[in-house]
Amino acid sequence: MLQSSAAAAITFTLGQIGDSNVNVPTGMTAQFGVFASSDAGDTLNAFNLPIDFGINGHDGPLLPLGVLDLPAGFAFNSVVADPGLGGAVNITGDAALPPIFTQNYDGVFNSSGLSLALGTGQTRLFDVLIDVTAAPGAVLPIAITDDVGPPTNPTVSGPFSVTLNGDPALNAGDVGYSLNAGSITVTAVPEPASWTVIGVALCGGALSRRRRKRAAGGRTK
Repeated sequence: MLQSSAAAAITFTLGQIGDSNVNVPTGMTAQFGVFASSDAGDTLNAFNLPIDFGINGHDGPLLPLGVLDLPAGFAFNSVVADPGLGGAVNITGDAALPPIFTQNYDGVFNSSGLSLALGTGQTRLFDVLIDVTAAPGAVLPIAITDDVGPPTNPTVSGPFSVTLNGDPALNAGDVGYSLNAGSITVTAVPEPASWTVIGVALCGGALSRRRRKRAAGGRTK
């Protein structure tokens, strides 16, 4: 768990249902989900979720909207709203303004005009697709952040906000919430030899079953 308020009424989780980690072979695209749940049966109307890929913030140049600065070996592909969300998900982009301050997120994912009923189970909001070229064993931690944070100006309020039950005033200061981090772990691509062994085993099993069937047919004649 990354951060939480005093009384969590809404919880945001990352990864996949039941698991905060997503395993993906190198050379493939990871599908990383963002979920919400509520122990109070809230209706989600809008959200602004600053997400930090790598949990290292961003202190580089100002980037165009929708361009995310991910660690080497990982590249942002696209964001896909869940069909049940009832609205599109946009990225307001990297808002770094050096040398005034550097923020601890890479992009703000947001949506509005929603009427999504939340329960205690995980409800998928959207998926972030990330192309992976990192070596097996590499891990990309991912977190939702609720403040701009250090290093240069930790007092600047961040863009994190949530609209629940039609109340537009809810933000990090006056809505109970909990933010859970997640990760992507890079795995190895199965070796061709492994697939050959598997294929031989399957063919051998099929051939054995065919021979037994023929033998059984011969005994009945």
